[in-house]
Amino acid sequence: MTTLSDIFMHLQRQLFPALEAEIGAISLLDRQFCQVVSLINLRPFLKPYEWVGNGCPPRARMWLIHAFIAKSVYQFPTTGALLVALKGQPTL
Repeated sequence: MTTLSDIFMHLQRQLFPALEAEIGAISLLDRQFCQVVSLINLRPFLKPYEWVGNGCPPRARMWLIHAFIAKSVYQFPTTGALLVALKGQPTL
């Protein structure tokens, strides 16, 4: 449990103030998104898609995973709504 509390303390003391200094005030949903992304280890899900040397190297998929986590946290009804929000909301 100390590791989990360490993560939350790090978010509260360092990450959130740094984000607010960089992009301005962040909402409760922005904080919730940061917490979810910080707590989930996404590397095992990307392992099957790593480049093995054949063809062109694939694009980074971590940002795609983060976008679909944002879709869930912000409760966008469609992927199109997510894309509009990604283009229009600087905090997202």
